[in-house]
Amino acid sequence: MDKLIQKYFTAWETKNDTLLEEVLTPNFKGIRTFFEEKLYNLDDVLFTLRNKRDLKYTLLSSDYRTDVSYVDAYLEINGKSELITIKFTFEDDLIKSVYETSKLINKTRVKCVVSYDGSIFNGYQKQPTKDTVQDALENALESALSEKIKIHGSGRTDKGVHAYNQVIHFDTSTKIKTSAIMMVVNKILPDGIYIKSSEEVHETFHSRYDIKFKEYVYVINKQEYDVIKRNYEWYPGDFDSNIFKKEIESIVGTYDFTSLTKTNDLNNVRTIFDVAFHENQKYLHVHIKGNGFLRYMVRNIIAGAMNVAKGKNVSSLKRIIEKKDNTLLKDIAPSSGLYMNEVNYNL
Repeated sequence: MDKLIQKYFTAWETKNDTLLEEVLTPNFKGIRTFFEEKLYNLDDVLFTLRNKRDLKYTLLSSDYRTDVSYVDAYLEINGKSELITIKFTFEDDLIKSVYETSKLINKTRVKCVVSYDGSIFNGYQKQPTKDTVQDALENALESALSEKIKIHGSGRTDKGVHAYNQVIHFDTSTKIKTSAIMMVVNKILPDGIYIKSSEEVHETFHSRYDIKFKEYVYVINKQEYDVIKRNYEWYPGDFDSNIFKKEIESIVGTYDFTSLTKTNDLNNVRTIFDVAFHENQKYLHVHIKGNGFLRYMVRNIIAGAMNVAKGKNVSSLKRIIEKKDNTLLKDIAPSSGLYMNEVNYNL
């Protein structure tokens, strides 16, 4: 693979479009450059390749594993040198993805799995109010490790959404044993949030960009409203469970989910790999697994299917998706029933 990697370097150094296309798989996933450019299609890659930067790569070492190489190199940029580390993934002996970043010096990258009760936080992402999951984690980590910490999460959850297995990563120079970080930090964290594990990972690991799939679970109470559990489930009233399940099963596959989000992403195409249902007399648990989810997407899936299952005069969920119009669906399922259940990685 070193020859393939050297061709990749040469393509960037010489701005050779043809050579770069030769080394990338047709199923190319993306390149994240040292300059933090995120290039997910060939047109963006070739546009960036032609910029005026003068680049020179010097390969220092490589560690080849199954379908992955970890490379250390010097990157000269307009005469200035940077020590970088790069992760290459491969498919059919061609490059599938690339991630470049500065080499960590006297620091360790740590991955943590976190659970939290979303009803007591103002969402995951930092807010001016400072009562978010990210604020709580960063404050506790900084106190425990005696250094400034910035965490990166596998995804944002809105106010009221819970997590069984949110994944974060951060870099630290602490001397505390990595596996013990969870115990130290859990003593400081507020009630309602808990670190389940902490482990050292390669410095190119990224909790968001390395995801293979995510699974969300939505909890529906079928019997009667429960005031005690109102923040942890949804009681929608009477509905046809069989129709509801068929509606959700109909969207397994790859679609443009513009109709089911309020965000303006450049690419709203996502793949739903699988849906599953665990049902008893009182509860229906909906498991939805995909390669990624847009904001409000799962809650809109639940709401759209529920409208049909309640006999409302509305379009089917699949028909709404086909329209690519986010004004069609007026309802959204409450955040109380939604849980981030699993995040699986390409490592």
